[in-house]
This record gives sequence, structure tokens and C-alpha cells, in this order.
Amino acid sequence: MEGIYESIDIPKDFIDINVIDASGKLVLPGFIDSHVHILGRGGEGSFKTRAPEIQLSDLLLGGVTTVVGCLGTDGVCRDTKRLLAKARALDEEGITTYIHRLL
Repeated sequence: MEGIYESIDIPKDFIDINVIDASGKLVLPGFIDSHVHILGRGGEGSFKTRAPEIQLSDLLLGGVTTVVGCLGTDGVCRDTKRLLAKARALDEEGITTYIHRLL
């Protein structure tokens, strides 16, 4: 059972338990970012103003474990199919991912 305890008595027959000593550390739940341009952002100012796709490491460094991907304003090089593909790739890497899609 997961939890935070003052002390833990681990039965000797449990071999698959990983105890993490978080003494002196901040322990927080994963954050949910409900507006992420996972395909990159920008492009309103020209092609040179576009930003690259977000990487899993960028999200995890910020403590984000769930994202909702948005398409943004660049409808020339980015579309809903590519947004879904990127979301599925992030899902496969281990982060919970949803997308906003146009109806």
C-alpha cells in the first residue's frame, strides 16, 4: 500500500518493495497542465517564431505528469492528426495525455 508513514515495517517475504528515503525532500503529487502546445507554439510572427515540440523531459522537470495538448494558431504545419500522434507518443513514454480537438 502506498502512503507516507513515520516508520515502515517491511515483511521479510516482500521482495519487490522499493523504499525511497525522502527525508529532507519536498514530496508533491504530479501536476496537471491543462493547456500545453505539445507540438510547439507560435508561428504568428512568421516561421522563425515557431517553437519546437515539447519533450517528455521538459514536462517531468516541471513536475507535470498529465497534460492536455492544444493545437494553437499554426494551422499550416500542425493539425489534429499530428496532435493526436504526439499525445499518443507521450502516453507511450509514461505521461497521461489528452488533447483538445476541433469538432
